[in-house]
Amino acid sequence: MNDTRSTSAGLHARRNQRGFSLVEVMIAIALTGVVVLSVLSLFAVGRSNVYAGRQMTHAISVGTRIMEDLSSVPLDEFFDAFNVEDTTALADITVPPAGYSDSEYEDSILRGTHSIASAGDCTGATLPTYTNDPKNFLQRWQCQMMNVSNQLPKGQIFVVISPRKRADTTQPLSPGNASVIHVRTIIRWSEGMRRRQVVFDTTKFNRPNPD
Repeated sequence: MNDTRSTSAGLHARRNQRGFSLVEVMIAIALTGVVVLSVLSLFAVGRSNVYAGRQMTHAISVGTRIMEDLSSVPLDEFFDAFNVEDTTALADITVPPAGYSDSEYEDSILRGTHSIASAGDCTGATLPTYTNDPKNFLQRWQCQMMNVSNQLPKGQIFVVISPRKRADTTQPLSPGNASVIHVRTIIRWSEGMRRRQVVFDTTKFNRPNPD
């Protein structure tokens, strides 16, 4: 009698101590993998957002410096700084590279770091130079943008000069006879497959000299 009870209790204990089945183990591994991947994805997205925010902050900082520089320059000095004459021809321009919004402008003049006069490195002894940049405005801005700690990948700076409102309506529109000069500064860079840009606008007035 006692032996039968002991045997039954032993069998019941062994049943309660059996391990997980293969299916249960596979389900547990799959669930754990999903959770781990979700957590890693959150870290990756967070890191990407922090990086993008840092890049945007740097671009805005550089753009603000550019606006400060341009606002302090009289119109004649501004034209000299970008090699613009009173009779410089206006044209329909496209700001490179392709794929960005706000790229097409009518009756305008384009200046930018895409037009390299001589190669150089902002961190080296030889600085880059750009065409139509006799006062080295573009050079200074580009080197501020591409400094060692806050580089914008493939970053470029463009200045779109758009004369408007002819002071002398008998002549074709030109920088010399426009009463209003719209100036748009564009900073463009890439983050992986993403194209990013910031745009700044200012206006200069061509006031005639009093007689």
